[in-house]
This record gives sequence, structure tokens and C-alpha cells, in this order.
Amino acid sequence: MSRAANFISFHDLSPEGRILWASPSIFDALGYELEELVGRCGYDIVYPEDYTQGKEFHKESFINDLVASQIVVRYKAKDGRPVHCLCVVSLCYDFAVNSVTILDEAAEAYLQQREHSPVMTRRVGSKKE
Repeated sequence: MSRAANFISFHDLSPEGRILWASPSIFDALGYELEELVGRCGYDIVYPEDYTQGKEFHKESFINDLVASQIVVRYKAKDGRPVHCLCVVSLCYDFAVNSVTILDEAAEAYLQQREHSPVMTRRVGSKKE
């Protein structure tokens, strides 16, 4: 399976972050067909060890009504392998847009992005401010 550099997904604003739509490149990145994901909880494809981090990120982003936030997290590919991703999530009316870039965890950029994520979130701020 070849790997696309990125994909986009739309999620509802529920605590489960249900998947409303994803770009076709999600197949290249994670191996899933769109029909397998629509309606599912967004956390179904988060790697188990990153579930708590992802859930906390989701809660903080939505409670604080953040305009945009960023996290480095692993998704679980259909074949079970972890896929390191940089996710930039933006709230857009009544859904969230998740722009995902696949990372090479061995690359220096991965380490820089992992450390940058909390800083970016703090700088962007909240729509409430």
C-alpha cells in the first residue's frame, strides 16, 4: 500500500467525534474505505496507546472553543500498524475539520512537531477570547 502525504476528515461535534466524511486519500494513508468509517467514532482509528491523549485533546479543544489546535498522534491503520500523524483540527460552524499529515517518526521534523503542538494551541487561542 502506498502512503499519501495527507488526508482530510470532517467530524461532528459530539464527544465521540463521529466521522462525517474523509478524503479518498485516507485509503492510501490508513487502508480504510470511506464507507468503513462514516458514522464511526473518530477514536476507533486512534492507536490504543494514544487514545487518552486524543480524548483529552478533543475535550480541551471543544470546551475552550479553540479556533484551531494541533496534535501529533498515532492512528491505527486497517492492518493494525501505527501511523504517526500531525493533526490540525479547526472548528467550522457545526463540525470539525481534521487536516492530517503523515509523519516519518524517525525524522527530526517529527520531534519538532511533537514539541510544537502544545505551543501552537496556546498561541491560536479561543474564539471566546
